[in-house]
Amino acid sequence: MAEKVYYLQDKETYKVMLCESDKSVFIKSGIELCKKALRERLLDEKIQNKNDVELFEEIDLCNKVRYHLIDLEENNPRKVSDEVKLLRMIAEMLDIKLMVKN
Repeated sequence: MAEKVYYLQDKETYKVMLCESDKSVFIKSGIELCKKALRERLLDEKIQNKNDVELFEEIDLCNKVRYHLIDLEENNPRKVSDEVKLLRMIAEMLDIKLMVKN
């Protein structure tokens, strides 16, 4: 059976941010990368210069990402049934693409 390889790639630059064959290491490293991307997004000047409606939508999105990251870190089986699926959803919110290749 072929071993799966997990990738995180920036959607704008197509730069591969993370490539790992071990799922648990990929999840942990992916969480750290998503936290970093979330911090960068919050400090981005484009967001700070938006009108009130867009600013609050961005804040709401960042809060959702934060709560999902907490769930993923805690790895509560009641909240997280598939770690890769949840990490993919978080990454999509942060304009990062998650790929799994055999």
